[in-house]
Amino acid sequence: MQVYYFSNSFFTFCIDLDQKMSGTITHIPPHPKNIARIPIVARCVITDPSGEETGYVLGGNCKTERVGVDRDIWVMPNADFNPIYSSKEQFLIIKHWERNNLAVAHEIKKGAAQLDRQIGTASDAWT
Repeated sequence: MQVYYFSNSFFTFCIDLDQKMSGTITHIPPHPKNIARIPIVARCVITDPSGEETGYVLGGNCKTERVGVDRDIWVMPNADFNPIYSSKEQFLIIKHWERNNLAVAHEIKKGAAQLDRQIGTASDAWT
């Protein structure tokens, strides 16, 4: 049996806007680089009928925030989100606000609403 020590388990991702635009940000950060460290709160492995395994980790609850600012850290209206990552480099981000159907405006994609579910491939979204 493999045991995980969740209080010491985390994953990271890096945004470097000097290299490429991240598909997961909703506002332009004050600094082009950010390395996020997300605690892992759960892990599962699904084995398909052929025996191929795919591992998934659930990231801890995070807040939408502006990193590296002196003030106004919270994006308003503020959302909570949980990232889920697979061993096949796929991700799902689940975002939720204080009430459903809030239709929060996207600061980068003008005229668009922020999604409450976002899927993609890690290499397409981050550096």
